[in-house]
Amino acid sequence: MSRFKQSLYEAEFVEEWHQTIYRFMGKIDCCPDYELSEYFKILIFALEKIFGKEQLLMENFGFPAMKCHLEQHARLLAALHHVHYGVMRGDTGLARRVGSRLLPGWFDLHTTTLDQALSMWVLCSKNSILTQLLDRQIRNKQKVLVENVTNPKTNILTKSGYLTHS
Repeated sequence: MSRFKQSLYEAEFVEEWHQTIYRFMGKIDCCPDYELSEYFKILIFALEKIFGKEQLLMENFGFPAMKCHLEQHARLLAALHHVHYGVMRGDTGLARRVGSRLLPGWFDLHTTTLDQALSMWVLCSKNSILTQLLDRQIRNKQKVLVENVTNPKTNILTKSGYLTHS
């Protein structure tokens, strides 16, 4: 599959990726302390993977707000890595506050602003590409139609005797 087709395919699953993150945030809120470090590590890994896929979408579609979008991803990941270090030292309170209160708020804001803008950009880009393909097909069909009408050998009206060329 080409890189561009892969990006179109992945664009369809952005919402599914986000739901995966929400599930991990829910687990962080209610898991036992001894599992918190592992869930936090998985959450960070999932975010890094999803952010990487979003970056490929932005690159493949020439998203104009890519720098700003990537900056938000980088800041969030830096903060989460800092919190994870605390969790590994036993500070579960901060991780639970971040995972259950701050992260969902950040994520809601991010998905309704920058991710929504990215989705619209991809959709418009896809529509533009489809429009170009359809225009090309219509022009080709019009060309064939004009050739059929103007060519006495292929014009059904001429063949049937309804039209005669002088």
